[in-house]
Amino acid sequence: MSSSKLPTQKTDSRGQNDKAFMRARNWWEIRAQKRNTELVIVNSILQTEVAERRRAEQSAGQRARTLESLFDTMLSMVASLDSQDALVSRILAGAGSAISPAECGALHLIEPETGVLELKGLVDYRDTGLTETAASGATHLALRAINEGKPFLVSDPLRISKRQGKNPRAQKTRLCGAMVAPVKTEDQVALGVLSLFSSTRLAFTGEHLQTLESLAAAAAIAIQTARRYAQAQQLSITDPLTSAFNRRGFFDVGSREIERAHRFRRPLSLIMIDMDRFKEVNDRYGHAAGDEVLCETAHRLQRNIRVVDLLCRYGGEEFAILLPETTLSTGRL
Repeated sequence: MSSSKLPTQKTDSRGQNDKAFMRARNWWEIRAQKRNTELVIVNSILQTEVAERRRAEQSAGQRARTLESLFDTMLSMVASLDSQDALVSRILAGAGSAISPAECGALHLIEPETGVLELKGLVDYRDTGLTETAASGATHLALRAINEGKPFLVSDPLRISKRQGKNPRAQKTRLCGAMVAPVKTEDQVALGVLSLFSSTRLAFTGEHLQTLESLAAAAAIAIQTARRYAQAQQLSITDPLTSAFNRRGFFDVGSREIERAHRFRRPLSLIMIDMDRFKEVNDRYGHAAGDEVLCETAHRLQRNIRVVDLLCRYGGEEFAILLPETTLSTGRL
């Protein structure tokens, strides 16, 4: 009887082994699947970290290039002794170079004599036709910047005037974003406003606004320097008593007129004026009275000559008038 049960026992033992093998196999498959899932997660995390690091490096590189461009622009502006018109072009070109999303730039300046805010420069960086649109939108934003005294972003589309709305090119390139910064001295005295525009909504960021603010600060220094230089140049060629040209200014400007007359063979006349008995005025009434006589003489001469004519206080009581495009016979009149 015992010998007849052996095949059954062997069969049960083989079945148990098969079940144990299947359980072990399932366990290893589950473990391997779990491991693969963990590896996929880790790989995804690593790829994300690598992508973020690359973006950070690209952003840092872009920021470094922006700062380098900003530094070069600011150094160029501050070191420049250009005329105001040339300086305006330099400021706008530098702003467009330092802030890449900008498609159009505008610079308003307050006239020192009148206190009126005037548009001095308007540049289309990409030939997109935004200048016509920006011309109307820039002024009211500039006035707002002067009143608020701080930079700001405009993310909503700007209103377009009826005149620009009829322009087919302007309709395709509407202003959708702007960035504005007042140009102020260290004493917070407003000199003007620097503005940038884009046809893309949300093109400008807070970082761009900080860059524009730095450019506006450099522009303020450059504008002050240029104006002081121009004043110094004007003073160096102006007689302080009569406000006419002094001899140096007369020779500088007059030599160019003489050269032009020779080159184009145009007439040019010169009038020399010597005040008689002027010494008697000083001796009898004093030098203060003599100064008044000189000033009044210069003012009367200035009122009776053309804008293109050059009036000079040549000596103590001597005056000279250079008359471009004037023959000798006409000059005698």
